[in-house]
Amino acid sequence: MSNINGFSSLDVNREIESPLGNKFKLEQIHQSLTKDRTLVGMMSTLGKWMSAISVGVALDASGHTQDYILITGNSIPVNDWIRFSTGSLVGVEAHVMAKDGDYLILGSKLPSVPTGADQITHLRPITPTVDLNGNISVVEGATRIVDFLDAGTLIPTGGSAIPASASAPLQVVASLAAHVTKIQSVSDVGEFINLYSDAGGVNLIGHLVLTPDEMIDVDLAAGTSLYMRSAKNAVIDDAGSVIQLNLIG
Repeated sequence: MSNINGFSSLDVNREIESPLGNKFKLEQIHQSLTKDRTLVGMMSTLGKWMSAISVGVALDASGHTQDYILITGNSIPVNDWIRFSTGSLVGVEAHVMAKDGDYLILGSKLPSVPTGADQITHLRPITPTVDLNGNISVVEGATRIVDFLDAGTLIPTGGSAIPASASAPLQVVASLAAHVTKIQSVSDVGEFINLYSDAGGVNLIGHLVLTPDEMIDVDLAAGTSLYMRSAKNAVIDDAGSVIQLNLIG
C-alpha cells in the first residue's frame, strides 16, 4: 500500500465476489477522494468537482460489506460516486466501479461495514477542461436521457389536451426518476407552453416551444412532478400532433 496526495492506493488485482456469485477484478486503481479533493497523478493540479444527483438515499437494512453496498431499485450508474451522509462513515466517498443487480461494487474498500441506518448522496463527476491558453473550465460529465413523459408519447386531445393559461395545468410526469438538468421537446405542435412543478401552476419551471428540437436548462430533483399548460388562453387540442419530452440528466 502506498499513499499519493492523501490517497491510499489499492491492489490493482483485488477481486470482489458479490452475493449473486459474480466476480469483479478491479484492474485499475481507484480511491476515495480526500476532503480537499486532490486527485492522483495528472489531475492533481486541476482538482475534482462533483454534482449531487440525489441526496438522502437509504441503504438496505443489510447486505453490505466494505467492498459493496446494496440499494434495492437504485439507478446509480457505473462511474458515478457515492458519499456517506450519515452514520460512522459520514464524509467517506467511493467510486462505483461495477454493478451486479442492485449491488454497487466499490472501487475502494470502505473503512468499515455500512449499516441499514446509513444514507448516501449520489454524486456525478464534473470534468475540468483546459484550453490552448491554459484556461480551466468546468463542464459536467456526459449527460443522458433519464426519464420521459408518463404517457411516453402524448397526443394533445380529449383528456390529454393542453389546458389554456387560465386553467389548471395538466400533469405529464408524476415523479421524475432522476435529477434533470435539461428538457428537450420532440414535438410537431409548434405552440408555446409553460412548465410547472405543482398542480396549481404556481411554481414555474420554464417556457418551452413544442418544436422538434427545443431545449431548456432546468434543475429538477428526482421526485419532482411536471405539469404543462398553454402560454395562451386557448386549449391546445390537436389529435394529429404528438408531444414527447426527453428529460436529460
